[in-house]
Amino acid sequence: MATLIKGDLRLGSSLAEHPILSCEGVTYIYPDGTRANDAIDLTLGLGELFCLIGPNGAGKTTLVRQITADLRPSEGRVTICGLDALLQPSATKRLLGVIPQTAGLFDMLTVEEHLRAFGPLKGLTRAE
Repeated sequence: MATLIKGDLRLGSSLAEHPILSCEGVTYIYPDGTRANDAIDLTLGLGELFCLIGPNGAGKTTLVRQITADLRPSEGRVTICGLDALLQPSATKRLLGVIPQTAGLFDMLTVEEHLRAFGPLKGLTRAE
């Protein structure tokens, strides 16, 4: 059983014991009462790949923001490797990597340049 180690973050539990990502009943309710991502259940294990596709306004960005704890779900729970994304956002964010469809203003930057520019904004050290 492999143990996940990234930088100085060590998870005491085996990867095989917890899903890499678990969304249980994840819902977001906008102030006007509109329900987005109504009761999403999703579980990803080690080595699984997941693609989130859909038309504009379908809730893709809302779900990603909920997974990364940048947006608090109105209902439900998100865990990353068994860690609660809302209770331990710093720890779970260090385990995530999100690549948006577009890179905004910096289309001319290499992957390394993007990481150097935006990594520190998300708490990454130079070594990571």
